[in-house]
Formats: sequence, structure tokens, C-alpha cells
Amino acid sequence: MNTESARSVSALDEAVIINPYVELVPSRGWRDRAAQGLPPSMFFSVRGDIVAGNETINVEVQGLQATDPDGSLKLLGLEHQRSSDGAGYLVCPPARQKSFAAIVGDERGDAKLDAAGMPVLAPGETLPEGWQPWHVVKSTVFTTPGKTLKLKGVSLSFKDATTAGGHRCADARISGYEIVDAPRVEAAGGKATAAPKFGCAARATSRATAATVV
Repeated sequence: MNTESARSVSALDEAVIINPYVELVPSRGWRDRAAQGLPPSMFFSVRGDIVAGNETINVEVQGLQATDPDGSLKLLGLEHQRSSDGAGYLVCPPARQKSFAAIVGDERGDAKLDAAGMPVLAPGETLPEGWQPWHVVKSTVFTTPGKTLKLKGVSLSFKDATTAGGHRCADARISGYEIVDAPRVEAAGGKATAAPKFGCAARATSRATAATVV
């Protein structure tokens, strides 16, 4: 498929995400909201692959609000609690917080958590009443194995970037979604394999207890 024909597939009635990776992220301007005494606002960043025509595209789904008007967390529907500690979220290490609140790291470089399982903010980081530390940091969301999102009313905006595997990248705006079984992948010999799961280094290497959001 040439580039022009690939780019022509920019709208889809529906698409299923392969290998979803989900983060809980503070909205832009969170410091201004805090300074103005407004409730916190967060969104879900969902990344993964979709098939558009004959092409696999790596997408980031835009506009998935994660909090109610009062700042309470809304569930995406893919959340999964780890059986070992009951945690559903893994606070990203300080080095990955970038424009978000500065947090304290432990001796391994992971996020340091207090006795309640909340990230410890660095000195100088203060929050107004009604805000919690998890409102101002980026966290990985543990997702239910074998489940994913079916996107509805998909509009793609292509970026000038490709993945290491050569797939083009795009932002995806959607009109809605539903939780569905993840697609099964056919192995080279034609035998169905287990439902795919998307790996994350933080999940595999971090021994820190994830923050449980309430």
C-alpha cells in the first residue's frame, strides 16, 4: 500500500485496540486549576494498535475524561487489581513525571509511597483542599488480561512518527467505546495463541507497591 492510500483511511466506524496500554494522567493546566481552587481534572491515555484498511496504526486515544466535575475518579472499565497487593495503579517513577508534580523516589528510583499508598510529593509541592497526591502525578493502570476497547466513531490525525516496528502513529478521537474481548492472534503455524498482553518495563521491574486510588 502506498503512503497516499494509507493516509486516506482516516475515519472508521469502529476499531478494536490491540495491546492496550493505559495511563492515568493529570490534565494540562492542573497547576492553574489548583491555584484557582478548582477541582482536579484527569484523563486516561490509552495507546495501542488498530487495523485501518490493510495497515496497522499505533494510536493514542484522546479525550477520555477520568474524573467527575468534583474530581472523583471514574473507571475506564479495563482496570484490574493485582492479586498480590490489591493495587490497580502504579505511580510512574520521578524521572517519568516531567511536567507533573515532583515526587520523591526510593533507593531504586521508583516512586516512594506513604503508609496510605500515596506518592510522596517533593518539598515545595503543595495541594489545595480536596486535592490528593494521585491527582497530580502520572500512573500506569493495570488492565484486565484478555480485555480491550472497541472504539466507536474513530477519527485519525496522523503524526510525523512511526514505531520501532514501522507502524505509523496517530491521535484518535472517538464518539464512544465498549469493553470487549481482546482479539486472538494466529501463530505462524495457524494455531490460536493466548490473548495478547502489552508489556511495560515498570510493571516487570518495579517492586514498589502501586498506589490504590479511592
